[in-house]
Amino acid sequence: MFLAFIDKIGLSELFQASFLIVTTLLLNNYAIQYGDSVVAAFGVTLRIVQVPEFLAMGLFLGLIPLFAFNFASKNTARNYFHCVCKFGLCI
Repeated sequence: MFLAFIDKIGLSELFQASFLIVTTLLLNNYAIQYGDSVVAAFGVTLRIVQVPEFLAMGLFLGLIPLFAFNFASKNTARNYFHCVCKFGLCI
């Protein structure tokens, strides 16, 4: 029963990662027709795009436990959610 619950949560991430890998492989296979420099440029631009994405994901994944703990304990004095939302909108 417990494994079925884990499978339900993890399947969406598995599908997302699988589709990302398949699309990257297909795009690389089509781009190789135009030369190695096109594939290299694609890899570089992909990494440049991923830097801010990973920074934001790390920030919010690090803050989720803080939000959850304060929400569950009904500690409204330490509820930083509004501050983070304002900061996120400024960025």
